[in-house]
Amino acid sequence: MTEPVANAASKCYRLRRYYLVVGIAGVVFSAIVGCFSTVLAWFNVDGSFANPRFFALVFGVFWSAFTALGIYIILAYFRERLHVSHDCLTAIGCLRTRSLQFADVQRMRWRAWPQGGSIVLRDTATRIVVEFANYTPEERNELIALFRNRMDAERQEGWSRFAVAVVERRPAKTQRSRTAAVLCALAFGGIAVAFVCCWWIGLGVQYLVLGILNAVGFVAYSLSVGYRWSFVADDAHP
Repeated sequence: MTEPVANAASKCYRLRRYYLVVGIAGVVFSAIVGCFSTVLAWFNVDGSFANPRFFALVFGVFWSAFTALGIYIILAYFRERLHVSHDCLTAIGCLRTRSLQFADVQRMRWRAWPQGGSIVLRDTATRIVVEFANYTPEERNELIALFRNRMDAERQEGWSRFAVAVVERRPAKTQRSRTAAVLCALAFGGIAVAFVCCWWIGLGVQYLVLGILNAVGFVAYSLSVGYRWSFVADDAHP
């Protein structure tokens, strides 16, 4: 783990490129699938929808929400920043900016969740959460060491548990979760293919819609596999 340099100048951390890729993929995929499913329902191509307008509205709203989420992730990649100086921490988000002085922090709590661990800092009026998985492996290690050494131990909570769950056992736990993600991706992919085949042989457009929904699960878990694999590969080269 890289130790921070004492009295280092202010440093800016940004989200890793993974989030930009996920955001763009999410926007493109949800926009295409949303338009396709909405048009199918609206025109009721094979007569399988009892209420075409209603289902077109449901599909439109559903996929528009996922498209908006992808746009938000892209904006977060370009907007969100974490500025750390010797005496101050500033978190710039998409909607607001929060800042606190390390000297005013009353409690700093280490958490083993979400994936990669996180830390919560509080003063009398401000609460800042830093999720280490948002950053590159080098930055993650640097931030963990920086926060650990920045304040006295009396104001820190949960370090022992965090160290055991994240720092020491992260590769093994991540490998197990990656295996589960692979199995889920394969399951969703197989079900998606089965439903698309049902649609292909003429059983109804509803099977195509179900196939698309399962394809979404396949894509989501496939991205999750890549996310977890990055932790395994990164921890193999500290």
